[in-house]
Amino acid sequence: MSVRNKPAAVWYVFLFSALAAGLVYSQTSLAVAKDNILKQYREFEQKGDFDGFLKTLNKIPDLPLFKKNYFSALSLYGKLNLWQERKNWPKFFGHRSEYKRKIEKLLSGSGLWPLPYSLKAKFLQWELLYLLKDKDKDSARKDFLKAVKGIKTADLQTAKILKDMIAALSKIEDRSARLVLSKKYVDLLSKTNDFDFIVRQAGNFAQNGDFDSAYVLYKRALSLALNLQQKQAVLDKAVSSFGCFGFGGYCEPYYADEFLKLYSDIGVIPISRDVLYLRGYNWEQGYEYKKAAGFYEEFLSKYPQSKLKDEVVFRLGYIYMYHLLDFDKAREYFSRLEKSRYPQLRMSASSQISYVSYRDFSNLGYNQKTYLENLFAKNNTLLGKLNIKAQTRNFAGRPVVMKVSLAGLGTGCLMPDVLYLWSGDLGDINISTNSPQIKSSFSSPGLKIVQVLGLIASKPEGMDSLLINIHKAVVTAAGKEFPAQAEVLFDIDIYPPLPESMLSFSWQIEGPEKINYRGKTFVYYFDQPGKYSGRLSVNFLQKKILEKTFSFRIVSK
Repeated sequence: MSVRNKPAAVWYVFLFSALAAGLVYSQTSLAVAKDNILKQYREFEQKGDFDGFLKTLNKIPDLPLFKKNYFSALSLYGKLNLWQERKNWPKFFGHRSEYKRKIEKLLSGSGLWPLPYSLKAKFLQWELLYLLKDKDKDSARKDFLKAVKGIKTADLQTAKILKDMIAALSKIEDRSARLVLSKKYVDLLSKTNDFDFIVRQAGNFAQNGDFDSAYVLYKRALSLALNLQQKQAVLDKAVSSFGCFGFGGYCEPYYADEFLKLYSDIGVIPISRDVLYLRGYNWEQGYEYKKAAGFYEEFLSKYPQSKLKDEVVFRLGYIYMYHLLDFDKAREYFSRLEKSRYPQLRMSASSQISYVSYRDFSNLGYNQKTYLENLFAKNNTLLGKLNIKAQTRNFAGRPVVMKVSLAGLGTGCLMPDVLYLWSGDLGDINISTNSPQIKSSFSSPGLKIVQVLGLIASKPEGMDSLLINIHKAVVTAAGKEFPAQAEVLFDIDIYPPLPESMLSFSWQIEGPEKINYRGKTFVYYFDQPGKYSGRLSVNFLQKKILEKTFSFRIVSK
């Protein structure tokens, strides 16, 4: 039957379907076009092609007028800003008055715009006047901050706009305005329900040293967590952000301890065990030595067979000797290590027993001898005047930067010249520096005691010590040959041990066969002979602490 003879109803259905499809297509295309235009703005801005951007923007006929006006004003501001950055003064000064009038006209009705664009407009007005060093910039600042303080609804879109403005404020040296925006931003985020976004922003605040804001957002994320996996992810990130565990920079021991306590609510036994160790370590690095000793002693009483036992015993001996000055307790703990399976710990503990029991300094250089003599004299005029800061965990062969901060050795321009005497497990050389910072590396793993003494006019004035954990990682399959179609074991051994419940491992192996695996250990049967190279990433509380490369060979039988 020909098309011409089809019933009329079929034609109506066909025509209606075509029209509907065309309408859906046109609406979808328009929406996609809008999204693409808005996404491309930053590319236009980077290239400085503001005219091209405006021409493209005008191709969207139903874009609301306030959006067009805002983007038009933004493009004019972008030109002025670019000319100033490139020191193109003829164009900058030649157009500044004209562009200022145009931008003010475009933004004149912003008080009636929806809140997100009204905020953007007020901020742009302030940016413009700041750029032009205009006398009215203070009035624009007050107008903008008043609008920020007046935000009441917890709107994620508005929160994201505030986030962009906080970043843009780096150009405007106004710390008080930044604090107002940050406070409002955290307040809005703490009332929204976007779990992933809140966790990311909490991490950003912590990374920038704003621990108070990070704390509020991590608590909000915990309240939104829907399952055990999400709760543990938040706790891992929070503890990693705040904890004084040696692989990070700044830390906040009080916030860290609060989140560490919450691990017990999860009920995973390995985590509960490791948390006691981490709480002790956290307080030790936060200079709360009595609290640290309490958690370490509780750990030993509950988990006497733990892999971390010998390290904890050594830490207790170190804390009692160097910080709490209880030499009997120190001797008690160091004596427990006489039969340790780790030779480095046995040797170091034996040395400490010799110092604490017999005051035997005969094999020591001047630096360490002077340090220990003042320590055992309980010379309280010295204690606490120097404070070593360093990354308290590292891997063998990698540099460790140690820096001394001063307290009580003079202030301001009256700060005296200090000679720093470094000693302990830094090797055979005792280092003397006028700088409060040194860099050292350790070739062997184990716990290293570093000591520093501050001298003014050859007289000891302050001292401190630090315990640094140097780890060594060995991959089982590295550098070996294995026959094809045989079982190959992949494992990693880290000494001194780390709390395993807080570690994650990712293996990537390349060669005739490719393997990806997550976990500490696995077995694989290789069919194809050849040379293989591998990379292992180790994370501690979701932070990468080690990336180790290795190789091995599979040979034909």
